[in-house]
Amino acid sequence: MSLLAQSALGIDATDGYLKAVQLARRGRRVSLVRSWRLPFFQAPDPLEGAVDALALLARSARLPTLPRIVVALPDRGHLSRTYLIPSMEAERIGEMVRYEVLSELGVPPEDVAIRHHVRKGVVENQVHAFACSQAALDAFVANLRARRIPFDEIQPPGFALASFVEFEQPLGRDRILLAVGQTATHLVLLTEDGLWTRHLPVGLMHRDGVRGLTLQLQGEVDDAVRRLLPADRGFRPADVVLTEEGALDGTLTSALERALGLPVTRFSELRRIATPGRPQRGGPSSEQTLAMGKAYGLALAGLGMARFQCPLVAGNPEREAARRLPLAASSLLLSAVGLFGVTQLAERRVTLLEQALPADLQGEVRDLRARGQASEAELAELTEIDGALLRLARRRPAVLSVREALARVAELATDRGDRVLHVEQIYLSAVEADAQGLLRLILRADPSYDESLREQLELSFAGSPGEVTVTGPEASSVPAVSRWVVEVALP
Repeated sequence: MSLLAQSALGIDATDGYLKAVQLARRGRRVSLVRSWRLPFFQAPDPLEGAVDALALLARSARLPTLPRIVVALPDRGHLSRTYLIPSMEAERIGEMVRYEVLSELGVPPEDVAIRHHVRKGVVENQVHAFACSQAALDAFVANLRARRIPFDEIQPPGFALASFVEFEQPLGRDRILLAVGQTATHLVLLTEDGLWTRHLPVGLMHRDGVRGLTLQLQGEVDDAVRRLLPADRGFRPADVVLTEEGALDGTLTSALERALGLPVTRFSELRRIATPGRPQRGGPSSEQTLAMGKAYGLALAGLGMARFQCPLVAGNPEREAARRLPLAASSLLLSAVGLFGVTQLAERRVTLLEQALPADLQGEVRDLRARGQASEAELAELTEIDGALLRLARRRPAVLSVREALARVAELATDRGDRVLHVEQIYLSAVEADAQGLLRLILRADPSYDESLREQLELSFAGSPGEVTVTGPEASSVPAVSRWVVEVALP
């Protein structure tokens, strides 16, 4: 595990609440750094609501660059199976899994995304397969990139939940895991030799309340055991592990115990993840943070500590490049410092030698000093290059702000119809790397916008990093058109 991978952020927005946790790792010790919790269960479209919540978190929380960010796929249906396959080459295992999944689904190969995780055994391998719609996965990734929501991996939420439970409270016996949210539930059947997951489009907002939700969950569990598990596989669960918003509802906990006839386990503390002594100001309560099982599992995947690693999308070249830039600058700086130290040491040694050597050797010593001075000149040149690289890196966000500003105005222009609304000029001043810059947009707009455009622009630029000033409407050199000016102070 590299130094840059010692922190990870897991983000789950699959059940009506966005829940995110940042974990840090030192050796095998894991600690909670921070957590977030944002509701979106009242959104008309759950998928759009999830992406909107992700975008809001990305804007307001200023997500860091170095930690790996792992996001759960907000799927509406998937296939999850465990196959016991004899030990063989990884390529052949992939082919067998693909054949089994396609045979069961009966759909064209290009329509489904298939991933699997292999747990090696002495004779047989446990292969946990996951399949979902390729179009849905592509649309989610495109949506994240269009909103400029940073991510490094996309993982199945059920696998993440199982990884968290196995990390925090391994049991070694059959278990039922229920992540009950506001709008959806993830069901996981966990055994010593298998993992099966199912997405259920029901949650605490069930139209028949807790009683109706309990009855439906009971039926879904029975159906999953009957349909997902092999017929010859006896399933004797020791308990039901309840997480997410459902774990905060005592009525649901009692109802599930009665309906399923099993003890219900909720997380009242974390045994292997160190937590801060007090909740963060303005963040979730301790009880809410403990009920973020899927987000914890996603963060563990980012740290490389998840038992069930099954990335649907792995690797983000843009974020990897952003991580390498400060590392390259730091390496160059350390090299320059080392060269400077060696040069100073050489000068001191030369002075001592000049005092001890006979006169006929002093000419050679002077040559050594000249070489030292040349090294010092080379150090100065490297330092200047290093400074230029750092200034360039610091200017990059200011340059990207131009694209962001144009995108914000473009959103307003989508509904303009035949009315005039366009950007006439745009200026960016960020001459000094450490000095505050200014982004100025000059717009031409139809006079019909005079009463509403100020409010629309202020709302559109509300998430900007600096102070926003909107001026207008003003008289324009173009007849029958108003002039507006938007100024954004850049950090």
